[in-house]
Amino acid sequence: RDRGPPFFPPEAPGSGEPTAGRRALRLMPAMVTLPTLASVVPSGEGPVRLNMPRSWHTSAFARMKDASKASDMASTFVNRARGACDATSAISANQAATVKDKFTKKVKSSSEIVTVLATASDEAAQAEESVKQSLSSLQTLLNNLRPIALMNHQNSQRRSQKPGPEVQQDSCFEALQDEREALEQCQQWANERIRLSQRVRDQLREMRATLEGQIQLKTAGDNVDRWAWDSARIFRSGERPPSFDSNDGRPSTKLGRISEKGRKNDGRRLARATSQLCAQAQHTTQTNGQAQQRILETCRAAFQKVERTLQDAMRETAEVRARMDRALGEVEQQMQRTKVGLNQTEETMKDALRAGVINTRRRRIRKQRPQVELIADEVVAALDEESMHNRGCREELKWNESKQKQALNQLAENRQRLNMDIHNKSVSLQVDQTCLRQMKGLAGTLPWRASP
Repeated sequence: RDRGPPFFPPEAPGSGEPTAGRRALRLMPAMVTLPTLASVVPSGEGPVRLNMPRSWHTSAFARMKDASKASDMASTFVNRARGACDATSAISANQAATVKDKFTKKVKSSSEIVTVLATASDEAAQAEESVKQSLSSLQTLLNNLRPIALMNHQNSQRRSQKPGPEVQQDSCFEALQDEREALEQCQQWANERIRLSQRVRDQLREMRATLEGQIQLKTAGDNVDRWAWDSARIFRSGERPPSFDSNDGRPSTKLGRISEKGRKNDGRRLARATSQLCAQAQHTTQTNGQAQQRILETCRAAFQKVERTLQDAMRETAEVRARMDRALGEVEQQMQRTKVGLNQTEETMKDALRAGVINTRRRRIRKQRPQVELIADEVVAALDEESMHNRGCREELKWNESKQKQALNQLAENRQRLNMDIHNKSVSLQVDQTCLRQMKGLAGTLPWRASP
């Protein structure tokens, strides 16, 4: 205090750093007015002396002390703020790590759900393809049964157009009726299996659509999460997060739980439902295969029965016709023999009649003898005996002639009936041959011939 006004070393030329005294002057209160500081003489070469009263120096030192305390306090607050910043940075880093971990777990969980759903979707696709193939096989089998049913109807119509005596409920008629009933039953089985397969296919298709919708939703959510995690992309100008319109016709989500664990359980539940549906589809496919095998065996047995009975009927008809041909030949021969006998009888009757005429004339001529000579001698007796025998022979010949004519008429009737029967048997044989030929024509399109 006795040394006079304080000295402040001048600023180093070009340093730009104010000295402690000048810093203190800057910290002085605003009560120091411009006239008081007017005596300050700046100098670039030496100390600066302040021409001020002593009391002012005392208050200046107090201000300097307060300024020093304020500077210490500011340093303390700076250090505290620095610590708070470091703590905040550490907390932010921990929170960022936590957020990153949550993002990672969320994306991983979503990826697991997407994997489960994608696996279920692939299983559903395979099951749907299997059901489609089974359905196509059933429809092909049903289409192949229609020509057989049409042929059965045509064969029944042909056989009903046979001649009257040949239309009867024989073994072929029963075989055709059994085949028609078997075909109707097989078509009913095939239609039932087709309806069931179509329902399972539609369920699988709906389940696939649901799974694809869930996969798209989860994938879109994962893309948004990845975009949200990329902080550089967030602060990048001109980029926006990917958008996903949930009202674009896709099926509504079934993973409606809030917790990720619940959503994962929902995904597993949906996958289990898909597995059950795939098992049902596999069972349906196996049942369709068994039904196809049963249909093929039933139709083949009925078809072979008709074919076998037609062959038996044709063989029997051919044998009967052959016997009728032989019988007709015998009748023709007998008629020929009867005609020969009838002709011989007629010739004999003519001879007997001529002999009778001669006998009568002889008797008439002998009556012209004299009265004395008209006696019953041996000639008269012989002529009477000849006349009697001639009359008996002619009567017997007439009876034989009538019997021969009757036999000849009966043989003619038998021949006519045999010819009619032979004609009917020939027509029936031709009808059966046509039916069998039609069945042979379907040999290349029969479903059991094409099946392994």
